[in-house]
Amino acid sequence: NTASFRLDHSLASSNQMFGRLTFSDIDTIGSAAGGLRGPSRGANYQIQDYAGAFGDTHFVSTRSVNEFRFQFANRDYNVLPADPFGPEISINGVVFLGRDFFLPSTRNEKRYQFVDNFTFVTGRHELKFGGDFHYLPFNTVTEVFLGGRFIFGEAIPLGLVLDSFSGPGTAQSLGAAFAATGRADLIPSLSAPLTSLQSFNLGLPIVYQQGFGDPRASLTNKIVDGYVQDNFSVKPDLTLNIGLRYDAELQPTPVHRDKNNWGPRIGFAYSPSSRTVIRGGYGVYYATLYEAVAFVQRALDGTQISQVF
Repeated sequence: NTASFRLDHSLASSNQMFGRLTFSDIDTIGSAAGGLRGPSRGANYQIQDYAGAFGDTHFVSTRSVNEFRFQFANRDYNVLPADPFGPEISINGVVFLGRDFFLPSTRNEKRYQFVDNFTFVTGRHELKFGGDFHYLPFNTVTEVFLGGRFIFGEAIPLGLVLDSFSGPGTAQSLGAAFAATGRADLIPSLSAPLTSLQSFNLGLPIVYQQGFGDPRASLTNKIVDGYVQDNFSVKPDLTLNIGLRYDAELQPTPVHRDKNNWGPRIGFAYSPSSRTVIRGGYGVYYATLYEAVAFVQRALDGTQISQVF
């Protein structure tokens, strides 16, 4: 389900405003199941978004214009497992059953965004500068490892299983018996690992993991950036674009905060004829982190959610 509404209004010939409201609601049942993933490994998604935006464009003079925008957005992103209890059971190469180890997960993210751009034209230069600020509060309850998980794979030698079930030395005695009866070719099978399905049937996982603790986290992220750019018309058939941008993402502790994200940009447009344009450019760009990174460092540091292996 989606809905949107937009209103544009002209305060004056030099000042235009707009407002926009959007809403979407998406429910998905049984996602992520199929192939080796059984129905119990599936998940149900409940995603709801709504947002409001406001913008104002003001022509300060015939050579300059200012653009301002504000946005508020809210997202509820809930993932509920088809199997609400667990544990996760993974039989490598055969089937994956039970709820995923990181489910259920309910998340709410809000975004407050302020943007302002100013453009000024003088001579052969079009100068533009501006900034962008995001404030992102984030709340989640993600029950990582709380349902438990078992992984069955090919790692446990047959001889070790025999010694465990029948007593120490069983595998060695059986190997000697193979040699005495002329079946020395069977001796290597004692050191070969069980298949993942055999390990499951015997209840011998290669990994058991169980978490305990508090799966809740409240985090806040801030993104700040600014830029300056000059579109320089060198001559009628050649334009240069030169700019510099700075980005800072202030993730919550203990996530490392990198504050030297300077991004130079340069580009050109060359038109050797009225029917041909050659364009090129180079820039340094920085990607933002997912809020999940802060959750992992906050909740899985061993003090909030502890694990037993």
